[in-house]
Amino acid sequence: PAAAQKAAETEASFMDFLETVLRGELDTRRARARTMLSRVAGFPAIKTLDQFDFEFAVGAPRQQIQQLAGLSFIERAENVIL
Repeated sequence: PAAAQKAAETEASFMDFLETVLRGELDTRRARARTMLSRVAGFPAIKTLDQFDFEFAVGAPRQQIQQLAGLSFIERAENVIL
């Protein structure tokens, strides 16, 4: 409904509306698949960089780790050694 309302307000074409709806569906399916695969993998806990204790891990510079998390090294075709 939100996509239809936005399409009506912006007078978007049917093709643009359909692309928006299908993109939303694809994003939702991918998110569900990630959640399901994580659950099936049986990880004891899901951890993120937001939870990482940089004070404890003194050999891991916060700025460098956050840059690596951005994955820009892939676009530059650089190697990363951990």
